[in-house]
Amino acid sequence: MMNRYGLRVYKSGDQLWQTHDIFADDDVTAKHLAQQKFDELAAELAAQQHHKVDDPTLERFVLYHCDRLV
Repeated sequence: MMNRYGLRVYKSGDQLWQTHDIFADDDVTAKHLAQQKFDELAAELAAQQHHKVDDPTLERFVLYHCDRLV
């Protein structure tokens, strides 16, 4: 059974940048998929020629399953 996880991605200064849903069978797989998504978002933001934000770097992500921090 697939579980739904909530991924929150933060920019520097602890600003929430984006949220995403991650679907996985277990916490280990969810963490791996969350890291992949974070890396993808960070690369896309850094590659923009005309940055929409002053600091185009992402700081960290937080992963939740229901109300539980993973």
